[in-house]
Parts: sequence; structure tokens; C-alpha cells
Amino acid sequence: MVDPEARLTPDAILQHPWIVGNVAPNKEFSDSYTKNLKEFNARRKLKKAGNMVMAANRFKNIVKKK
Repeated sequence: MVDPEARLTPDAILQHPWIVGNVAPNKEFSDSYTKNLKEFNARRKLKKAGNMVMAANRFKNIVKKK
């Protein structure tokens, strides 16, 4: 909040459901978050494997020149 008068007080923040933990998890959000995280990790691993192949080819070409 930009307006200081509209901001929560420290006591109100400590009583907020997110802080207290009284909010039931949203199943749809949880499922989509998990799915997105798995997709991200799969893409990350594929990219890492591709980078390793390119690095191995570069190394092979350097060794071949000598």
C-alpha cells in the first residue's frame, strides 16, 4: 500500500490468516503450482543436458585441433 493510513498495523499483520496459518490451501492453485514447477524443472534439466552436449563437442573440437 502506498498510502500509510491504509496499511495494516503490525498487530493486524500478526493476526492475518496467512501468518497465523488458518487458511485452507487452495487445491487448484496447489495443483497448478506443482505442475508448473515440474515443467520448469524438466525444461531446466533438458537445457542443462543440451549445454553439456555443446560443451563436449567444443572440447572434442579443441582436442582434435591439437
